[in-house]
Amino acid sequence: RTAVTRSILTGSLNEYVIQSSVTTNKVILSPMFYNEQKGMIFSRLNLTLVSWSSASGSPPSVSDPRKEDDLTYSYESSENNVYSKELIEDSLLGKSLESEASASEESSESLRPISSKINPVEAVRKIASEIGSELQYPDGIPKENTLAKFTILTRLVQVMSAKQLKEAGRSLYTPSSKPSSSRASNTWKAFRDAVGEAGTGPALVTLKEWIMSKKVRGEDAAELVSSLPRAALTPTPEYLNEFFPHEVRCAAVFQIMKAQPPANMLQRMAELTNEDPHTQVNAAVKSAIESAANLQGTRTMRLSQNAKSAVHLLTPEQFGLQYTRSSVRSYESEKMNLGFKQQVNYIGSNDHIIPSALVYHLRHDLGGHSRRYMSFGAMTSSVDDLLDALLKQIGESEYSDQRRHQSKEEYQDSENPDSSWNLNKIGSELNIKTIMAEQLEGNILFHLAASERFVAFDNHTIDAIPSNDTE
Repeated sequence: RTAVTRSILTGSLNEYVIQSSVTTNKVILSPMFYNEQKGMIFSRLNLTLVSWSSASGSPPSVSDPRKEDDLTYSYESSENNVYSKELIEDSLLGKSLESEASASEESSESLRPISSKINPVEAVRKIASEIGSELQYPDGIPKENTLAKFTILTRLVQVMSAKQLKEAGRSLYTPSSKPSSSRASNTWKAFRDAVGEAGTGPALVTLKEWIMSKKVRGEDAAELVSSLPRAALTPTPEYLNEFFPHEVRCAAVFQIMKAQPPANMLQRMAELTNEDPHTQVNAAVKSAIESAANLQGTRTMRLSQNAKSAVHLLTPEQFGLQYTRSSVRSYESEKMNLGFKQQVNYIGSNDHIIPSALVYHLRHDLGGHSRRYMSFGAMTSSVDDLLDALLKQIGESEYSDQRRHQSKEEYQDSENPDSSWNLNKIGSELNIKTIMAEQLEGNILFHLAASERFVAFDNHTIDAIPSNDTE
């Protein structure tokens, strides 16, 4: 698609007259992938000045005029603020010693291009009520610009504090017992979804309170949680400063490879594989760089060249399939202007050869427009515990019977006070503090086209699966 405008002006740069302006739009497309036939949509708009004359008399007066300083919003300029290096260092040191501000405080000032005279709570109530009324008649949504109103509603939510969101939610909340098609229910849903799309700290705190208080539950809560990674605007300092386990570090490697990293960054990552003590992270970096170096095609040429410059710096150690791995493949057809990019990542488990996390992404590139076509992700806190829970629920495998019999004997031995293997006796003699076993947890995230599904589970979810009783 191309758009070209040619204009003829007379006069100076400060004062000029547009004599003629021609805008040409061309849209070329291939309706079929299996041949080279193309279609084209062509439009041209021509504006030519025919005549002009000086205005006679004075312009008409405006009734009830109002003075406006500026019609555009401008942030406060920091050009006149002068800071010395010492003051900056002292300020950073002071901030590091002080506790960080809570996420429920006011949103960032960079998200506040609205007048202080506007009451965001009242504005949110009004717009959400309008959206709720318009949703009663779906045929009129395009005419009423309902989607544009939802965008404005989301923008207002972004500048609200947790206290304001709580106040607005208290007045708009409608129990799920009411009909889902009622105006009040639609108003609450519009506000709820706007909070889910805001991505600010107060919005995230508000969503957590709604889920904990059961105001949002079931499928609605799952969809809101699945949108958080995409909607979150800025990670909190607590998140950035947290000590990352190898699962998070491996996930960071996968994200870096999706962002077209420069050659110097990949070279530094490759060098660290010779020093980093964690095998899982080294395996993730090595597999990601080697996979990217083998990419072919014009769309991935830059990433491939950058990865090739870092391959010789990788550790010579070979890692098995049980370790973290990243695989990237691409397909490209220049004739059809079509391409696909596939990325498969998994993170190795600490207690099993099966990976504890798996992510699959498929991107579709058509006519220069790249978008995510499908993605799938699954993770669990313990693969061994998950398999035990599934086998225990199925209950008909020899492996499960053996494990249950062995566990029962070990449990009886450990609970017998006269046994030399009594856990309490051993713990008291060695001064060992008992730590409760962590509960099995996991989740599955699926994205296809415009639909998203998020399913979380634990050992209680698996126990709810009906068992197969056979005689």
